[in-house]
Amino acid sequence: MDLRQPKGFVSYYTKARDYDGVFDFVPRAARPKVGRPPFGIGIHRNFDIGAGQGRLHVINDNAGRLFHLSPEAWARGAMVDVGAANAAEEKHAASVGRRPGAPMIAASPVVTCALAAISETDMMLLGVRDYGPGRAADPRAPAGRSALYSLAFMMRRAAAVYLDIQDYELKAGIRSQEDPALGSVVGQIFLCDTLENGAGYATHLGEPAISEQLLQMIVQNSHWLFHDRLVDQAHAGACDTSCPDCLRSYSNLAYHNLLDWRLAIDMANLALDASSAISLSSPLWARVAGVAAATLEAARPGFTRTTFGGLPGLTNGREAIIVTHPLWLTDRAGAGPEIAAAWDDAERARGLRVDPAWSFISVFEALRRPA
Repeated sequence: MDLRQPKGFVSYYTKARDYDGVFDFVPRAARPKVGRPPFGIGIHRNFDIGAGQGRLHVINDNAGRLFHLSPEAWARGAMVDVGAANAAEEKHAASVGRRPGAPMIAASPVVTCALAAISETDMMLLGVRDYGPGRAADPRAPAGRSALYSLAFMMRRAAAVYLDIQDYELKAGIRSQEDPALGSVVGQIFLCDTLENGAGYATHLGEPAISEQLLQMIVQNSHWLFHDRLVDQAHAGACDTSCPDCLRSYSNLAYHNLLDWRLAIDMANLALDASSAISLSSPLWARVAGVAAATLEAARPGFTRTTFGGLPGLTNGREAIIVTHPLWLTDRAGAGPEIAAAWDDAERARGLRVDPAWSFISVFEALRRPA
């Protein structure tokens, strides 16, 4: 992908409209990305950790469509996305009640690229080393991205409390990389200073002992009252995925549908200890797992709720649907003990059909795409 950092921008000032008092709240088009870190990565507890100065790329790829820029004579040396200019002309014409003018034709050569703002700043990287048997957070899958982004933004919020700063003073995101040893893609989270050249926040947070303290703030009660507020009934009983009281803010609007505070807690637990229990019967997940099963039942006429090997599920007498944790693997070769027990209960004990392609639905999917 061709990536370019413009020297500047100019608005389409000849097509200006009076402000009508309407403002569209939309997610930012650009998302922060980091490449290969120039600093060393160490191991602490069950997580990889490293911090230092690095290059941050805030990339706008036009929702995957890229930009198509051409040199237009009337633009006085500026490169113009003719498609965007034509759309602006149509919008302006509609606002003043006239027909749009003839559409512009792009001049050659057309440069197809993504736009970027590139800066040097302080950053830290953190990745879970071992998820334990039957568990994973694949950044290529929606549930895996949810787990990683949830941990990233929960770490950012914990860091803001720890440092007594605003959370927008730190940027958060995920980084994917191939692991030759595992033959798969693994995900890491990063925090970096919003301020160019850095303010020292992220490098401090990247010290192993400080990172561990942030993870401890997320998973257990402390004088910071961070975990305490998350699991308090006033929040836990009302928030099924995420809300402004736990993970959501205007600065992460683009990720709201992915964020889940329970997943963030489980990821933090795994970063501290690979043997941490991840269970839908735990107080953390029991209520929302029941909500997920009820949501699936309402979306599937003819199915009734039941349990398979202790996991919530549904059946129509012929087929089984089993509710799973978003971090659990559901293929027969990689399944953990919870999935294996539910699979055997449904297939061997009750004679129901179990198809890995559709029989396993995670709480993440059930609450967002029940049909």
